[in-house]
Amino acid sequence: MLADDDLSSTWIRAGRQFFDVNKTSIRIDRGAVLIWDNWRMLHARNAFSDPGRHLRRVLIAQR
Repeated sequence: MLADDDLSSTWIRAGRQFFDVNKTSIRIDRGAVLIWDNWRMLHARNAFSDPGRHLRRVLIAQR
């Protein structure tokens, strides 16, 4: 945890708890494209070890 005060630690802990309860895992199959709106959802990814897997972020438009 990178927080150095009680308030930050509290918010980080609450955020992790919220994520653990509300997350939805999505499997991305080979050749698939997944598109989401960064302004409308909180997202993360798990680490992966497949050297053949390639994820790329593309910015389509800015507000």
